[in-house]
Amino acid sequence: MIRRTLLVAVAAASLATGQAWASEAPRILATGDSMMLLTDEELKDALANRAHVLSDVRAATGLTKPHLFDWQHYARRQMARRRPDVVVAAMGANEAFAIGRAKCCGRRWSARYSKRVERLAASWRRHGADAVYWLTLPEPVESFITPRVRGVNRAVRAARGIRLVDAYALLTPDGVFHRDMETSPGVVQQVRSDDGVHLWWPGARIVAAQIVRQLEADGVV
Repeated sequence: MIRRTLLVAVAAASLATGQAWASEAPRILATGDSMMLLTDEELKDALANRAHVLSDVRAATGLTKPHLFDWQHYARRQMARRRPDVVVAAMGANEAFAIGRAKCCGRRWSARYSKRVERLAASWRRHGADAVYWLTLPEPVESFITPRVRGVNRAVRAARGIRLVDAYALLTPDGVFHRDMETSPGVVQQVRSDDGVHLWWPGARIVAAQIVRQLEADGVV
């Protein structure tokens, strides 16, 4: 309710002064698999009166299973429908399929996954995005997911044509899973979901704040 009231007040002030911030503000698409959940909402809050943040999360998808969901094909539809200036992407926890003869999730697999990241980012740019920001994934609790996350992060770090947002360094700076972290001096909060893989609200807020800092540094907002 407070946020809605604030937006109405800002819009009214813009009309009164002849400014049209709503039409001129950048359009930012937050997309990917379930690893983008909550971060997209926190990004909307963080940029409430500075950008149009659009969310398009496709849970349980990935770049290694186009037979189930083809991100390369879908990117064209996204751009036509959403018309974003910038794309912010996160995905990878569901990546268990082989890429050609390269089984998940060694270095050969990561090299091929990196090419898929580059092709998808290029498609978003080709169809209208000025830049693509891609998140690394924080270390999960030790499980069958761990090799996937490490293989994906290796690939994302090597990919060209993207701007890296290092969620791994933010939430697992020592390379170890942390359910709780100090989010401000003297305040410890749960930053990871109970499943040990996804983000919880305070963790998503930390990542969203880093995205905003990078968007500011690049002059997007």
